[in-house]
Amino acid sequence: MNLGARMLAAQPADVPPPAKAVRSPGHTDPLLLALSGAATALSILIGCAFSIGTGWASSSSVPMLAAITACIFAQLTTLRRPSPSS
Repeated sequence: MNLGARMLAAQPADVPPPAKAVRSPGHTDPLLLALSGAATALSILIGCAFSIGTGWASSSSVPMLAAITACIFAQLTTLRRPSPSS
């Protein structure tokens, strides 16, 4: 008797099938996701160009704040309008 047959024989027959996996809510609009990612990347790149172009000593915080702001707004958008869980 092979391993698969032994494992199947060891399971009781009255075990119910596993429950259907519940899909967690997430982004369902790929175009909106792509546009949001492009806008975030563009704002960080503009902040980096500003930082390098001006030579300002404390300007390294500009791209960091752009990234943090994008993350906060992305979270607020998700909380305001959650995607359907169907």
